[in-house]
Amino acid sequence: MKPLRCAFFFLNYYFIYNVGFLLYDKIKTILEDKMKIEIRSETEKDYFETEKMVRESFWNKYQPGCNEHYMIHLMRKNSAWLPELSRIAVVDGKIAGVIMYFKAKIIQPDGKEIQIASFGPLCVSHKYRNFGIGKKLMEETLPLVKNAGFPGVLIVGEPDYYPKQGFIRCKERGITDAEGNSWDPYMIYEFEKNGMNYPGIFEEPYEITDGIPQNPPEEYENQFEAWTKAWVPCQFMYSNPDEKNNGYHLIRAEEKPVLFDTILKNADSSLSGEQIRQNPLMAEFVIQNEQNSIGILVINYEHQKPEITQLYLNQSFSGKGIEKDILDTFEKLNH
Repeated sequence: MKPLRCAFFFLNYYFIYNVGFLLYDKIKTILEDKMKIEIRSETEKDYFETEKMVRESFWNKYQPGCNEHYMIHLMRKNSAWLPELSRIAVVDGKIAGVIMYFKAKIIQPDGKEIQIASFGPLCVSHKYRNFGIGKKLMEETLPLVKNAGFPGVLIVGEPDYYPKQGFIRCKERGITDAEGNSWDPYMIYEFEKNGMNYPGIFEEPYEITDGIPQNPPEEYENQFEAWTKAWVPCQFMYSNPDEKNNGYHLIRAEEKPVLFDTILKNADSSLSGEQIRQNPLMAEFVIQNEQNSIGILVINYEHQKPEITQLYLNQSFSGKGIEKDILDTFEKLNH
């Protein structure tokens, strides 16, 4: 009977996941059609709310705390900023997303400089994720970039997201950083095929990229609500994308919301996926091995010391040391 029970479990899981995904996708499409999303230029009155939204979106994502909101703050004062191309998304009078463009360049081996556009950050508020707002921001602005005369856009971004929007890896065009690296997050968008075929070194304005302090000045941060900074195991993925963390890695649940919710129900959690997603002081992850989604992790930053609210692994992966590794790593980094 055991093989039959296992087969039934996986068929049931497959059915629930796929039917759930279809229902989710249908409901999301209906909500997208009804949601009134305004894409417009930012005004000075929007500055603080934009920075606040960006801070909420990036908090503890790539590092303890974040500095992307301070990047925007500095960018507006920098000559490389392209305000005529940058846009915000507004839903019900609230800023729901932003895309900020700035000038960059590719320096070819003969010293010739190719002027290009770049953007960052592109982000969407936790409350409005998975409604296509990020895509709408790109659809609205990429034609503006083309009309401005740029051959394309070069970014450093999520390698699992941007290729779905038409971006390709920089290494396909021989574009690297100053040290000759062409990591997967280095991507380009071409307005014409081979339109960014300029092998060379890409260079961004130092003052608004690598030159930004990891921790924004205290006098700047004091205008925002005080939140706990924390090391999160998934941050290592961004430092070293090839790191498999002893056979598993973590991805943000926003990339697989239906799957996260399905596993969460199996975990008998007192919270729903929607409640977790609506809380900017909670971070949710899907635990993956090389082939499967094997569990979930939820971290709470509401207290002085970060806490793991939910750690659940599918039965077939429980007891293999993964829970202990996650708990030990989390405690070590946040002691």
